[in-house]
Amino acid sequence: MSDVEILIKWLEAEIVPKIVDTLNKQNYKVKCTWSPVENVYFLSYVFFVDLTFINDLGNIEETLHLAMKTPPPYPEVFKRFRTEILYKNEIIFYQNIAKNNKHFPKFYYGACEDMKKTVIVMENICKMDFKLCPELYDIPYKYIINSVREIGRFHAMGYIMKERFPKKFITIRESIQESRLIAGNSFQDIIEAIATRPVEWLRKINYDSDFCDKMDNYLGDAFNTILLDAVKPIEPLAVLCHGDFTRSNIFFRETSSGVDAMLIDFGMITYASPSIDLSTLLYLNGSANDRKEKFNEIFRAYHDSMLDYFHEAKFTNIKEYSFDNMVKDYKRRAAYGFIIAVYFLPVLRGFCDSDQEIHHELHRRESVQTMRTVGGDVMSSIFADMLVELRNTGCLDHVLN
Repeated sequence: MSDVEILIKWLEAEIVPKIVDTLNKQNYKVKCTWSPVENVYFLSYVFFVDLTFINDLGNIEETLHLAMKTPPPYPEVFKRFRTEILYKNEIIFYQNIAKNNKHFPKFYYGACEDMKKTVIVMENICKMDFKLCPELYDIPYKYIINSVREIGRFHAMGYIMKERFPKKFITIRESIQESRLIAGNSFQDIIEAIATRPVEWLRKINYDSDFCDKMDNYLGDAFNTILLDAVKPIEPLAVLCHGDFTRSNIFFRETSSGVDAMLIDFGMITYASPSIDLSTLLYLNGSANDRKEKFNEIFRAYHDSMLDYFHEAKFTNIKEYSFDNMVKDYKRRAAYGFIIAVYFLPVLRGFCDSDQEIHHELHRRESVQTMRTVGGDVMSSIFADMLVELRNTGCLDHVLN
């Protein structure tokens, strides 16, 4: 049997009965209908299954549409990518934060005992007409604006929890673990290899040498000065962040009143500056035009969504979360999303695929330097333009002044 067939056999034999028990449906006959596995990623396989409950009379009483996520059966990848932590974090999120919240997929079951017994089961939101944005990058404005509204709601929820339920909040905060931004790991090697790539291009076109010198110094230690700096909690604006707020983790549904957005995949949830979420989406998936010409509209939509959530929850201690304070924090840490883009945008633009990311992780000494040139002059020019954009929008003032 193939890896996928083995996993389906295990899910049906061991996990489906647990779902049945959770729902108190032990007296029903259960029919499992598996859909073709299309969502296969290097850190997860996603299986869709419909559970149909049939009563003693042979009548269908209910059908549940589920998505089951498991890690692929590759021990080295599971260990190197700290996949167990990703699943633990997501289970913590669904059990302690998203429970009974209509803005998130319904959670049914989660376990992360070891690689062979790790799974998360939730409702299949595709059956609710939610879909991914069809574009991988430069995604249309309507998706950007509805995404930031949703993350604004998510951040507001975190601020309220932090103040109203401090003990629970601290327990959650101390339970989640970092999976990627760890000093000395291979991700740091990659960032150190690629971060100054835009400066190399700017020197090539004879751009401001003083600026290039300062950026070489700043970006040369980007893992510490940008990434770790952004995820270091600075009060009072530190909040629970999605941590991987990208197009692939946001689903959309067209309605008569507009577009709904729903977040998934909380394995990289972290306590940090809210700007890591916003900057990641805008630089990795947003267009340069939207960042430059519509930034105020986008940020206002984000902030207004926060205020709306505060108002609904009768949360009045909002002085610290003013528009000006939030923008100031964003500009101070916007380079976080820029570095993530330098890392992953070549994948989205088709110059390499995610399998290469595995290769870089597992064989970093031989291949990490090649990531600096992926996409050639095209990507180097795009990244250089982004860096100049950061300068022109005041997002590097703390470095240049």
